Amino acid sequence: RDEIQTVYKILATILHLGNLTFGVDGDVTLIENTKPVSVIRDLLSTKEENVEKALLYRTVATGRDVIEKQHTTQEASYGRDALAKAMYERLFCWIVG
Repeated sequence: RDEIQTVYKILATILHLGNLTFGVDGDVTLIENTKPVSVIRDLLSTKEENVEKALLYRTVATGRDVIEKQHTTQEASYGRDALAKAMYERLFCWIVG
């Protein structure tokens, strides 16, 4: 029963990721519609800030320093789609395997 609930949560997360759109305010990329973020937060049992950070930033290690670089809207959209595809692929492999 728990496994079925987990599958439903993962599928719902993938669907809600597809509802996210990104925009620009000045030179800052942001999520335009925040309702799916709170739904994804609840489905993944995490904080809203974690969801936003994962979608809007990438972490780059340069020597001893770690830098967070903000995505462009195109990069954020690509990352959103890549995350959804990776989640679906891993779910499919887990079910079939």
